[in-house]
Amino acid sequence: MVEKIKAISTEEVKNLIDSDSDNYILIDVRENEELENGMIPTAKNIPMGEIAKAFKKDEEDFEPEYGFITPSKDKTIIFYCRTGPRGEYAAKIALNAGFDAQVYEGSILEWSKIDSNVKMYGES
Repeated sequence: MVEKIKAISTEEVKNLIDSDSDNYILIDVRENEELENGMIPTAKNIPMGEIAKAFKKDEEDFEPEYGFITPSKDKTIIFYCRTGPRGEYAAKIALNAGFDAQVYEGSILEWSKIDSNVKMYGES
């Protein structure tokens, strides 16, 4: 059974980014076509449909495909999406693979309220 995923707030994400810490990696799990609306600063992208296979890849295969080195298990990986559910699911996959995984539940919905470079989309 998977333990509950730790959720972090917008303020916590902002503080990590502002601190220039290298103890975390922020992963956006939205699909490529969604990225035109902007990403949270420092974030990397692995589309949700590729998360499970991404965390099984060898280092030499991971970087060419995703543009950054394989996350190490001593760093916290924070996942986010547009509104939260995909980020939480990705965090569960990473946790099951032995990573320290968290979810930014506010995701793009909340981040777009504090960063004019990120636009909310898909609203009804």
